[in-house]
Amino acid sequence: MIINIRGTSGSGKTYTVNKFMEHCGLVTSVYNPDGKVIAEMCHHDMIPVYFIGAYTNVCGGCDTIPTQDMACSLVRHFSQFGHVIFEGLLMSHLFARYAALYEELCEENNIPFIFAYMDTPLEICIERVKERRLEKGNTKELNPQNTISHYHATWKTFEKFDDAGIGVSIIRHKRNPVKELEILLLCDDLSFDNSYREESFR
Repeated sequence: MIINIRGTSGSGKTYTVNKFMEHCGLVTSVYNPDGKVIAEMCHHDMIPVYFIGAYTNVCGGCDTIPTQDMACSLVRHFSQFGHVIFEGLLMSHLFARYAALYEELCEENNIPFIFAYMDTPLEICIERVKERRLEKGNTKELNPQNTISHYHATWKTFEKFDDAGIGVSIIRHKRNPVKELEILLLCDDLSFDNSYREESFR
């Protein structure tokens, strides 16, 4: 299963991933040849789950990956070995590139793929952005326009994916984020065979 979590700043994308990793237990970082973290990996129900990007900062995930092309390449690569969960602010309002990735991986290669949207209200997102700024010592008044623009642009892609018949879902911000992701992983109609489970522990 591939899950792309989407939402504007402060919607809870990274929080949701971090809580899921905490729930799964041991997390291993995956490095590229230059020593940069390109993914975090843990196991859920004995199947590897790869989270694209690093999660050492408040804003992690694919926002730590230099380009969208590289992010897509990493999704392709790790989808061969287990579940992939990825998220980022910049990609949340992109449609065409990720519709093409969906067509390639889901329709052509039979890997279940869903776009999951955080339903966090805009007002809460803005308040969280303000809180983050204060935590960093930034007392300058926030201009919320960027957050507002990203919010509406993100939900516009929901409509586009839905109109195109591409799988979309909602992650409810008031519910347990771990349970919300587990429910999405259960949407995997094409279960990984035992080779994935065995390979995980070699």
